[in-house]
Amino acid sequence: MKNSIQSKVFTFAHQIKTNFQTWSQALKFAWKKLKIQAKLKSGKVNFTFLKKSGEIRKAFGTTQYDSFDYDFKGGASKCWYIVKYYDLEKYDWRCFDVRNLIEVINVQIAYNFYQEEKRIINKYFPAK
Repeated sequence: MKNSIQSKVFTFAHQIKTNFQTWSQALKFAWKKLKIQAKLKSGKVNFTFLKKSGEIRKAFGTTQYDSFDYDFKGGASKCWYIVKYYDLEKYDWRCFDVRNLIEVINVQIAYNFYQEEKRIINKYFPAK
């Protein structure tokens, strides 16, 4: 499993390396993009990014298809630095530039049972 993830990261980094000054920068970006994509795919994610307008946007989204109802209309993003996600507050698809990702605040893994989700949240994000 780990080798598969590393393989994806290195393959993607090789594809985008001409957009960066160093191999290290390309590799860091590849890790950043693939990590946020994996988190979005595994459940609901709170994250913050900088919009084109300069506004800081806090988002709550996912790409886990069983977390929302939506009639799919089209394909994937063709831009190497864009990540699409389903906004669970606006109930629509949105995207952001990974280069402007500020932080991933938390990840809530979506389970079928509310109690299991609550137990995990309390374990990793205890109330103060």
